Amino acid sequence: MRNRAATRAVIIRSRGQCESPECLLPKLPYRTTAGEPLLEADHIDDHAGGGRDHPAAMIALCPNCHANKTRGAGRAELTERLRWVAVGLHAAWEASIV
Repeated sequence: MRNRAATRAVIIRSRGQCESPECLLPKLPYRTTAGEPLLEADHIDDHAGGGRDHPAAMIALCPNCHANKTRGAGRAELTERLRWVAVGLHAAWEASIV
């Protein structure tokens, strides 16, 4: 079962922007039916394969970046880059709320 608090923390941390440094449209104009940014909290390592349910191991991605990470040609390299991005973003976010 996925941890809803971890998922929500990732979305809040993102401030409504895709967290991939390679995103072509980080400030999303798209919204969900609830009016929130259309972002997906993704586990850096596949959750079904043991990926941790912790914000430092998750990243907020727009649908295009999520698809690229999951099915793109350079997904292994992108996953490794995003791993370090997520760790850094989470550390900065934690420091800002303490």
